[in-house]
Amino acid sequence: MIRIKNVLCPVDFSPISRRALDYSIKLARHYEARLHLLHVIAPVVPSLYVDSTRVEEAIKKQVDREMPKLVESARHSGVDVESIVRSGEIEMEIQVAARARKADIIVVGKHARPAVERWFIGSTTDRLLRRSATPLLVIGEGKRSTPPNIRRIIVTTDFSEGTEDAFAYGLSLGQEAHASLVFLVFLHVMRPTPVAIIPPLLPTVLEPQQSADQVRQELENRVPADAREGCSVETRVEAGEPYREILNVVQQTRADLVVMNIHGKGGLERALLGSTAERVIRGAPCPVIAIPPGKTRRMSA
Repeated sequence: MIRIKNVLCPVDFSPISRRALDYSIKLARHYEARLHLLHVIAPVVPSLYVDSTRVEEAIKKQVDREMPKLVESARHSGVDVESIVRSGEIEMEIQVAARARKADIIVVGKHARPAVERWFIGSTTDRLLRRSATPLLVIGEGKRSTPPNIRRIIVTTDFSEGTEDAFAYGLSLGQEAHASLVFLVFLHVMRPTPVAIIPPLLPTVLEPQQSADQVRQELENRVPADAREGCSVETRVEAGEPYREILNVVQQTRADLVVMNIHGKGGLERALLGSTAERVIRGAPCPVIAIPPGKTRRMSA
C-alpha cells in the first residue's frame, strides 16, 4: 500500500494554483499527511525599463499578504501545514524542497496554453515532468472528483520499465477510495515505411507483433492478485496512437484520475518534447499522476 506522508504544493496565487491547493488539502486530509506550501520568488532581471528593487518589494508584499490566507485555509480544513518561501529558479527550488521535505507527491496546476506554444519549452510543470524524481500530480481546469470521492481511475501501461510502479500506485489509490480501476494497454501498430528507390542489399527483418489476445493475457498476468479486493477491475487493450486512445478512454469512462509511469529515459530523451505523458497531461480533463521509475518501491516498504 502506498503511504503518502508529505504533500508538496507549489503556489503562485493564480486561480489554477488555488485549484491545485484545494486538491492538495483534500489529499493531505485523506491520507493524514503534512502539507508543505511552497512559493518561489524568481529573480527579477534588471533592465533599463524595470526597477528590479521595486518589483521585488511588490512581490514580497504579495507573498506576505497571500501566503497566510492559504495556510489558514488548510488549517481550517484540519490539515497540518507549513509555508515555505524561497528565492531562485522555480523548478530547481521545487526539487530542492521535495528532497528536503521528503515529499511523496508534488501537486501542481496546469496552465492552459495556446496550441503553438505547447510545443516550446518554458512551463515549470513541463520541466518537472522531465526531471522530477518525485511523483507529479498535475491538476488542470476540468471538474472531477477529489479524494476520497474518486470513483474511476485509469492506469496506463505499455509494459515498459516502471509498469509495476504505475500498477501499484493506481491499485493503492483505487482500494483506498473503493474506486473502479481500468488497466489500459496498447497494441503496437506497425506504421508503413517509405519505399526506397533502391532496394536494400539485405532483407529487412520485422519483429513479430503480439496479437490482441497475447497482450490481454500479459496484462491479466501483470495485474496484482489482490487487485480486486476493495475495488472493481477492468482490463482493456486498445490499438492506435497511445495518447489519443488514453484521452478517448478517459472521456468514455469519465475518469477522475489517470496514473501513468514516466519511462526510465536518459537525460537527453526526457528533455525532448512530445512524450505520451506530456500529451495526456495537456489534453486530459482530469488530474494525471506521472510516476518516475522505481518511486513506488522506495515509497512502499
